[in-house]
Amino acid sequence: YNALEQARKELNCDRIATGHTADDQTEEFFIRLIRGTNTAGLSGMQEEKGCLIRPLIHEKKETLVSFLEQMQIDFCHDSSNDDQQFLRNRVRHLLLPLLEKEFNPSIGETVAQTRNILSEENNYLEQITENAFSSVVKEAEEGVNLHTNQFKQLHTAIQRRLIENTLWKLACKPSFKAVDSIIHLIRSLDTELHPS
Repeated sequence: YNALEQARKELNCDRIATGHTADDQTEEFFIRLIRGTNTAGLSGMQEEKGCLIRPLIHEKKETLVSFLEQMQIDFCHDSSNDDQQFLRNRVRHLLLPLLEKEFNPSIGETVAQTRNILSEENNYLEQITENAFSSVVKEAEEGVNLHTNQFKQLHTAIQRRLIENTLWKLACKPSFKAVDSIIHLIRSLDTELHPS
């Protein structure tokens, strides 16, 4: 993405369009689930984010390949997509065919529906988190001040998001363990917390 953004600036273009498909979304869902993620992660790749657009994200790969063949348009196959040392390829060639055959022949559609639900719920929780952030977290020169009494009254889901957002503001990459430890620490405190 960094290389694409560099090229976009050099060529003075407005958009970067990628060829991600609905199949890529399904694969990404399981990859993120396997590695561990939150509702935003399980919501999948966004159709548009800044200058990046994914115009084919709702189309199945087989539909696109069929179209290209009908129109006699050449396309290339990246041989690295067959190498099963990569997790994405194991999901693509092993896990998804097994799920389709043994559990749900419409697994792609089912995952798409689940992602849509998670995306809407994530957007709603983000709105609540933004409102809570402005009253619970105050930015200061040395870092941030966290009003723990107000924080403790929030639902755990919002507490977790607040801590994640605060860590990002402090240029720290939040891990599940770190966020969980901070929440437990705050719950045990009787005074306001002023991290730097």
